[in-house]
Amino acid sequence: MKSMSNASPAVLLRMLQDADPASDPRAWEKLKAGIDALLAENRDLAARNVRTELERDALFAAVGRQGIVYDADGGVIVAGPGDENRIARSLSGMQDAPLRYPDGRPVRPEDLPGHRALRGETLESCRFVIPDPGDEETHVTVSASPIVTGETISGAVVT
Repeated sequence: MKSMSNASPAVLLRMLQDADPASDPRAWEKLKAGIDALLAENRDLAARNVRTELERDALFAAVGRQGIVYDADGGVIVAGPGDENRIARSLSGMQDAPLRYPDGRPVRPEDLPGHRALRGETLESCRFVIPDPGDEETHVTVSASPIVTGETISGAVVT
């Protein structure tokens, strides 16, 4: 028998009706509704799988890099390569490593890349400056993405 995974509900129903033409028409309507529901659920699962794979890839990309993974409440789950890193501390909002815009303005806590991603915003290659002791500055380019599970933001990844 050939694969029926891409067959329309009408084709599947017609195949079943051909196999048993004497059945009650109400039963065929219920069967058709059931087939429609299963196909809709399958499409939803396939879309959720794609989102999950993207989230997984973002998490793996952050591990071992200058990255931070947040939970839905804004708590840091992973800060790589470690909390002692000045860049990770700055992106996490630590006061000893303030994050600034290139024009020198301080970044407010609610505007930190992770917090923006937790609100659903995706940042790509945003530039920031971290003042170092003395006259030095560290210039960083940051990307941030929300992690979406179902239709809910369940965390964020900042690299």
